[in-house]
Amino acid sequence: MKIIALRGKENTGKTSSIKLFYKKLLKNEAKELLYVDEYGGVKYEDFYAIVSFKGKTIGITSYGDNGNVLAEPFKEFYNHKCDIVVTACRVRETDKGSLKFIRTQNSEIIYVEKIYIENADELPDNDEFIEKINDRQADILLNALEKAIND
Repeated sequence: MKIIALRGKENTGKTSSIKLFYKKLLKNEAKELLYVDEYGGVKYEDFYAIVSFKGKTIGITSYGDNGNVLAEPFKEFYNHKCDIVVTACRVRETDKGSLKFIRTQNSEIIYVEKIYIENADELPDNDEFIEKINDRQADILLNALEKAIND
């Protein structure tokens, strides 16, 4: 299994970017096999899903605050024999951190750094600006997935 890890500081839009990535993937003919959202579809809460895309099984999770919350999605990813997993992870390494958890999976890890602007919430039209950044990040994740599929 290959892991594409969207790595960034807290509150930089990792969850939002992965949600946009997931929606774009579905628009590009990915077939949803599993979707788990413990928060009833709240816009900025986390989820995990499994899709079939271009002959591969892809696991996707926006969880990434710590390794403990990644355990359940990764259990499903292994059960479904995912070829590639796209996940969020924090930058800092701690004993229970998502970065440490990902590194223990005995997988090839492809890091994608989260694009963000420091203090973006203070800019005029900040919501639109942040949405554009996250949309671009979703495109970068799609490109990373395409590359991982073709390698």
